[in-house]
Amino acid sequence: ELLVKPTDKEHMDAASLANALHRSGQTSQALVAYRSALEHSNNSAEIFTRYLFCLCQSVEDDRDFVFAEHLRFGQMVKSPEACRAHTNDRDPNRPLRVGYVSGDFGFHTVSDFIGPVAARHDASQVEIYAYSNAGNPQDDIEAIRAGKPHWRSIIGLNDARFVRQVIADQIDILVDLSGHTGRNRLTAFAHKPAPIQVTWLGYPHTTGLEAMDYRLTDHRTCDTGSQAYAVENMVRMRGAVAPYRSMPQFAIADPPCLANGYITFGSTNAPGKVNAQVLTLWAEIMCQVPGSRLILRYLGYDDPGVQAFVFETLGAKGIGSDRVTCHGAAEFSDYMRSYGQIDILLDPFPYTGGTTTRNALWMGVPVVTLQGLAHHERISAGLLQSIELDDMVTRKAQDYREAAIALAHDPSRLVTLRRELRTRLQATAYFDVSRFVSELESAYRVMWQRWCAGLPAQPINL
Repeated sequence: ELLVKPTDKEHMDAASLANALHRSGQTSQALVAYRSALEHSNNSAEIFTRYLFCLCQSVEDDRDFVFAEHLRFGQMVKSPEACRAHTNDRDPNRPLRVGYVSGDFGFHTVSDFIGPVAARHDASQVEIYAYSNAGNPQDDIEAIRAGKPHWRSIIGLNDARFVRQVIADQIDILVDLSGHTGRNRLTAFAHKPAPIQVTWLGYPHTTGLEAMDYRLTDHRTCDTGSQAYAVENMVRMRGAVAPYRSMPQFAIADPPCLANGYITFGSTNAPGKVNAQVLTLWAEIMCQVPGSRLILRYLGYDDPGVQAFVFETLGAKGIGSDRVTCHGAAEFSDYMRSYGQIDILLDPFPYTGGTTTRNALWMGVPVVTLQGLAHHERISAGLLQSIELDDMVTRKAQDYREAAIALAHDPSRLVTLRRELRTRLQATAYFDVSRFVSELESAYRVMWQRWCAGLPAQPINL
């Protein structure tokens, strides 16, 4: 239940309260509750990882503090076994055994990314193992199984048993696809069961683990100072940090403002990303666009507690609830078609959209984003810059506000973008899966050859 009343708080444990506050967008209050929960749980790794995920969505904590907290997690779970000598065959040119570890194999965005990659790995060079910590491993695993990996369910396995399984499988490169998101196995990675360990895809920040050798990123989302804020060695891909699967050819609707006579802004990101500062800025934009509406769609927006937070925050800036529509989860086809009800997508910050930004652009809906320095603050910017929408990438709140208002007052441009964005997006590296897999296998080979030569991991620029 996401509804959190003042009278409920004394009856909820700190961790449950923190989770509820976080999911509703009340980031500042959630962080206070998480810190209390950590204190009372003697720094539970599960609570700590939720705290770090929430911390990435805070506009109040600076980059140095966020990094330091990730380091603190890494030191807490550090294992002396991470220094073990691995017995893998050190032939630098032999086929590699690569293990992908995720709590999200199934109907989840992660499968949308990893499925096409697994299916295109060169079987003569890469043998795939999939370690699934998903809550229901039978839930739509077709995407990852398309690559015909060796399938391992690790649900219920403690770290020691999982580590023994990885060692028994003689995995050369173990890839974490979760980071500090749900059902991750970072505490097992801390034991260093494989000679090379990589984090990718699920979490756009450092894991904080000394045992994690590399983190996959790209040149657009990874600014020049990012290495200083990562324990891992950064691997900068030439193209995208992850490719998108082929998208259904849903029909693109005209901008709804043409029929409505007013602009409809929208957000399809999780409520947890839409904090009070984000809502306040959106309200300021709407005040400058008379008659405009806002549609919020994601799991949780149909909850009364979430809606109360949204309406109260917007209302404090003069935007009545009659101008806001909240929708919960929907079937994928219905969700994609719902972009036809939105003229302009407003990106949250500091943790921007990613897949939601891709989906909006695919349906012809422009996105306004606020770009920061860290990876999680630059995901949407990378997408927009790849299709030459640089004027939609802003670096200050004032610029964000002005960009959204200017676009709202330019219906002819909205019509043009509606017709062009899908074609532009299809031409980018984000849809070139073959190129990505080739780069990824090259990166794996460089990592492996360094290990075979007894050399330490170092940053890789492809």
